[in-house]
Parts: sequence; C-alpha cells; structure tokens
Amino acid sequence: MIEEKIKSCLKKGDKTIEEVSKELKISRPTISKYLLVLEIKKKVSYRNIGKAKLFTLKR
Repeated sequence: MIEEKIKSCLKKGDKTIEEVSKELKISRPTISKYLLVLEIKKKVSYRNIGKAKLFTLKR
C-alpha cells in the first residue's frame, strides 16, 4: 500500500515530495495525492521551506 510506504519513508526523517518520490520510485503527482490524504487523516504534517513543503510523520 502506497500510504504505508510513504509513512515508512518518512520514519527515516523529514522529506519533500520530490525526495519521497525519488526514494519510492513513484511519480511526484501520485506521492502528492497520497500525502494530502495522509494529511487529512492527521498522519503527516508539513512546513514550508521556500517553495517546497517538508513533510513530517506525526507520532
């Protein structure tokens, strides 16, 4: 399941959409969609770093 892969990736540290996309070899738009879903479920949060969003797994 993509959500589980993303959460596992973010356990290693905060990452941007681009970094998660490259690590999991899944397209950036797909990762963006699933991160939005995880944010709605309150599983991840993000902060803006310039133009990028840095995602963090909520504990």
